[in-house]
Amino acid sequence: MTVWAAVDRRLFAEGEASRLAIVRAGLAGLLGLRIALGPFAGLGGQPAALFDPPALLGWLPQMPSRSAILAVQMVGVAAAVAAVARWKPRVTFAVAWACLLLLAGLKDSLGKILHNDVLLLLAAVPLLGAPADSRPGEPTRSARFGWPVEATVVVVAVAYFTSGARKLASSGLDWITGDTMRWIMYQAAAGDRAPTDAVARAVADRPWLATTVAAGIVALELSAPLVLVSRRFRPWFAAAAVAFHTGTWLTLGLDYWAWAVVVLLVLPGWGRLSGRRRQPSAPERRRAAADRATEAIDAAAASATTASAIRPAPVRSTQSDS
Repeated sequence: MTVWAAVDRRLFAEGEASRLAIVRAGLAGLLGLRIALGPFAGLGGQPAALFDPPALLGWLPQMPSRSAILAVQMVGVAAAVAAVARWKPRVTFAVAWACLLLLAGLKDSLGKILHNDVLLLLAAVPLLGAPADSRPGEPTRSARFGWPVEATVVVVAVAYFTSGARKLASSGLDWITGDTMRWIMYQAAAGDRAPTDAVARAVADRPWLATTVAAGIVALELSAPLVLVSRRFRPWFAAAAVAFHTGTWLTLGLDYWAWAVVVLLVLPGWGRLSGRRRQPSAPERRRAAADRATEAIDAAAASATTASAIRPAPVRSTQSDS
C-alpha cells in the first residue's frame, strides 16, 4: 500500500454521525465563547495611522468603529448558539467562524500576529463542508461523516508538529539543552501576566528542570503525527496537550485555553460514549454475512454426514430350502 493510499484510507474512513455532531457543536460553542469573551470591542476607534491589518483584511481602510465590532460579536454569538442547537448548522457554523476570523484579524492589526485562535479557526475549516444531518446519539456510520473529523485531526497534528519543528529549525537542540527555557521563565516571572511567578521561578532556578520541560514540550509537539496512525494514542496526546497549555498559563500567563479545548473535542472518540449500540460498518456487515454463510454451509455438511452415518442398512430377504 502506497503512502497516499494509506492516507486516503485513513482520512476517508467511515465515521459515526454522532461524533461529527458532537465535534461540530463543541467547536461552535467554542467559537461563540471566543467571540463573546475576546477584547475586541476595545479595538474600536484606533487611529488609522496605527492600523496594520493582515493581508486578509487589507481591504479595510481603518479599524471599524466600536459599534460595528459589537454588531459582529452579536451576530457571531447568535450564529454559534444556533449551530449548537442544530438550526441550519452548516450555515450558522460558517457565520460564527467568519465572525471570529474577522475579529481575530482585527486583533492582529495591532502589529503583532497572535496565535490564540489559530488552531480553532483552522480546525473548523473541514467542518464548513460537513453534512448537516448528523445528530448526537446517531450511530450511523459513513465516510461522509468520518472525513470532516479526520481532516480536523490532521489539522491539529500539523499545527503541533509545525510548532515543534520551528523551534528546532530556529535554535536547534540548543532550544532544549541551552538556557532558552530558563530565560523565558525568568522573563515571565518578572512580568505580571501569569497568576503567580512561583512556578516560573521554580523552573528557571533549576537548570535540569528547565531542560526537562523544554524536552517535554518539543517531544509532545513532534509526536503529534502519531495521532494520525494510532487512535489509542489520541487520548494520551490530548491529556498531555491540556497539561502543556495549563502549564503555559501558570508560567507565562498566555491565553491558549482554546487550543486545549480543541484537542479535547477532536481527538477522543466522543461518539462512542453516547451509550447507544453502534451500527456496524459496511465491511463489518459483509464479513458477518460471509461468516453466517460459512456457518450455514458447515452445518448443512455436518447434518448430511450425520444422516448418512446413522442410516440403517437395507434388509436382504432370504429363501429357505424346501
